[in-house]
Amino acid sequence: MCGIFGVWNKSEITGRHLLEASALLRHRGPDDEGFTIFNADGARHFSGTDSVVGLPLLQSTTSCANALLHRRLSILDLSEKGHQPMHLENRYYLVFNGEIYNFRALIESYDLKVTTGTDTEVILLLYAQLGMDCFQHFRGMWALAIVDLERNELILSRDRFGIKPLYFHEVGKELVFASELKPLLALPDIQAQWKEERLLEFLLFGAASDPYETFFEGISAVKPGHSIVFDLDSGAKAALP
Repeated sequence: MCGIFGVWNKSEITGRHLLEASALLRHRGPDDEGFTIFNADGARHFSGTDSVVGLPLLQSTTSCANALLHRRLSILDLSEKGHQPMHLENRYYLVFNGEIYNFRALIESYDLKVTTGTDTEVILLLYAQLGMDCFQHFRGMWALAIVDLERNELILSRDRFGIKPLYFHEVGKELVFASELKPLLALPDIQAQWKEERLLEFLLFGAASDPYETFFEGISAVKPGHSIVFDLDSGAKAALP
C-alpha cells in the first residue's frame, strides 16, 4: 500500500499544504516520501524518508500550484531506485499505488530497457510506447497519475476491480487528487459537506445507489477500470473505460 496525492493549477497550495498531505498519508507509505513541483523553470524533485521537512521551499508559503506527492511502502526493489514520483525523459511523471503482476512479462514482450526492479518503471516505459493503450495490458491492482508534459495532460487511472482507491476534486482548470479523502478535505477551499441523499441511502439500506461516488459534495471517485484524462490547458476532461 502506498499513498499518492497531486494538485494542478491551484495557486493557493503551498509547501505547507504538501507536507500536511504527506503526513496524512504516511500510514500508507512509511518507507519513503517524494515530491515533484512543476513551475516555469521545470520540475524540482525532493526526496527522502521525511527528510524534506528541512527544505526551505516546502516549509515556506511559496505557491506549489502544480505538484505530485508519493508515500512509499517498499515491496519491489527496496533501493532508492524505486523512489517516486518517477520520471522518464523529463516528459512523463508518475505516482503509483499498487502492483502490476505481469510486469516482468511486459518487459520481455515489449523489450523494455529497465534500470530498476520495479513495476513502476514498466508503467512509464510502456506508456511511452503505447500511450493510453498501455492500461489494457496491465494485470494487477493500481491507482495512478501520469503527467505527460508534451501532451500537457494529466491522467488518472484505476484498476478494473477498484481495489486501489483514487479520489479527485475539480473546479474549472483546478484539480486535486489523492488515495484518501483526508488530504483533500484538509485543503483550504474544500468543504466537508455531506451529500445528504447519499448518506440517507447508506443509513437506510447499508449501501448507496452508486457505490463509486463519495459522501462529500465536489469529491468523486475514479470508477474501476476507467481512466480520466485532464487537459492541463483548458481543464477539459474525458473519461475512458
